[in-house]
Amino acid sequence: MEGDFAPKLRPNLSHHSQDEGLATAVRRFILQLRSEFGAEIERDPRGFRIRVIRLLTTALPLKNGRPRLENVTRAHEKWRQGKNWREIYTVCIPPGLSGDSLVLAQSRLRSAVRARRRSPASKLSERGS
Repeated sequence: MEGDFAPKLRPNLSHHSQDEGLATAVRRFILQLRSEFGAEIERDPRGFRIRVIRLLTTALPLKNGRPRLENVTRAHEKWRQGKNWREIYTVCIPPGLSGDSLVLAQSRLRSAVRARRRSPASKLSERGS
């Protein structure tokens, strides 16, 4: 088993001391995975690797981006729970808006939730759960 799953990290790949530290941490992580999930790795190595990579991809950001708005995150969670929009509006839109301002806030919230649902990051996290 050791030979099949040995980390294939090239020692000359590190150009900075940070890379060496990262390579060491990855080796430790791989050893820990092997010790805790050895039987599962033995049973389905490809499937296990795909799941680990998916979880890492979900947990580590691909790029710097705009921080997520808390009210959109809350609205997305409520929408996934099957709540109707009227309930979502009362929780996620600040009180005191009326008329056109309220309609615009509702429209923007629905649009932001729709964009969040369609984003690649959202699809990855939904598959991971």
